[in-house]
Amino acid sequence: MNNLYKIFNKNILRAIDSLSRGEFYLRGIASSLKISPSAAHAIIKKLLKLKFVTTSKQQNKRIITLNTDNLFLQKIKSLINLDKILSSRAYRELCKLGAASIYGSFSEGKNDKHSDLDLWVYGEKVDPVKVSKVASLFEKELKVETNILIINKNKLERLKKNDPEFYTRLKFTSVPKREEIFD
Repeated sequence: MNNLYKIFNKNILRAIDSLSRGEFYLRGIASSLKISPSAAHAIIKKLLKLKFVTTSKQQNKRIITLNTDNLFLQKIKSLINLDKILSSRAYRELCKLGAASIYGSFSEGKNDKHSDLDLWVYGEKVDPVKVSKVASLFEKELKVETNILIINKNKLERLKKNDPEFYTRLKFTSVPKREEIFD
């Protein structure tokens, strides 16, 4: 429990979110967070102590990257991702089209700069044009490539039969959980 008290302050969470988008050097993190380099150094020092980041030298700069193997960090990234996505205008628009959920790397906290945002919307008569507009809204708002899968009862049955691995991954990595849809 002591580690939680060290982690949960706004700048540390913002640093983790920024580092999710790639590797940075100290001044880059400071600039990204709009804080002083000394404040960024203090944050990186805490993240190093918790083994959330690794560093390497490149010329005369220290490059900082997230330690994506750290399970605790993955859970924190998942919370950060969910907070950003679920509180976005785009997600509210998606929910107007049907039951919606996030799955894949963003829901698991395993996203990096190459990850795309995977969502699904459930409904018998979901308009693909509206879904496309919502995907564009996600891309503008969150600055990440977005894929939205339209599913209904028949499509789920086909997935369960023809691609049980994807069906199972969809069922168990979706956040928020929508168990009533899968059973």
